[in-house]
Amino acid sequence: YLPLREALSSYLQTVGIHASPSSILIVSGALQALQLIAMGLLQSGSTVFLDQPSYLYSLHVFQSAGMRMAGLQMDEEGLMPESIKMTPNMRTRAILYTNPCFQNPTGVLMSKKRREEILAFSEQHHLPIIEDDIYRELWIDAPPPAPMKAMDKNGRVLYIGSFSKTLSPGLRIGWIVGPEPVIERLSDIKMQTDYGSSSLSQRVAAEWLTSGL
Repeated sequence: YLPLREALSSYLQTVGIHASPSSILIVSGALQALQLIAMGLLQSGSTVFLDQPSYLYSLHVFQSAGMRMAGLQMDEEGLMPESIKMTPNMRTRAILYTNPCFQNPTGVLMSKKRREEILAFSEQHHLPIIEDDIYRELWIDAPPPAPMKAMDKNGRVLYIGSFSKTLSPGLRIGWIVGPEPVIERLSDIKMQTDYGSSSLSQRVAAEWLTSGL
C-alpha cells in the first residue's frame, strides 16, 4: 500500500533513516521479515551471529532454514563485536542479527558507541547486519540512540520495524528497509508466499501514522 510506505518513509526520517518508499517492503510482522531474509538472501549452512541470549522464535526461523547459530557475548552496552569470530569462508555466508533497543530478553539498550563499533566491524569484514528495531518506541525517559541503519552508508544494514509491540500485536504489520534490489527480491518471494499483507491492516497503520494518533 503506497500511502503506508510513504508514511513510513516520513516516520523513518525522524530517527535518521532516509529511505524512499521503494526501499521499504511491508511484511506481516517482523517474524515474516526474518523468514523472507532467511529464504531469499541466505544460503543453507550460513552462519547467523546473534545476541546471546536471543528471542526464541527468531532462532526457530533461522534454524528451520538450515542456518548455523553463533551466540555472541553481551555487556551493559549491548553486543560485543570482539566476540565475533570470522573465518575466511564466512565472507559470503554469514550475517549478524541483533536487537539493539531493549533487547529481548535482557532489556539491554545498545549504546551509540557500540552501534558505531559494530557498524565499523561490519564494513571491515563485509558482514551484513539485520537490525531488528521493533522495541524502539518503548522508551520512557529518553529516546534511544539513532539506529545503525541511520549511519549505514553502503547498504549493509537491513532494518526491521513493526507495530506489533507498540500499537497492536494482532495488526501484524511490519517493514524491511534495505537497498532497492534487495527489497525487490524479497518482495517477489513475499508475493509467492502470501500475495501481500492484509490491505485493511495496512490502511489502519497508514491512518495511525498520518493522523498523528
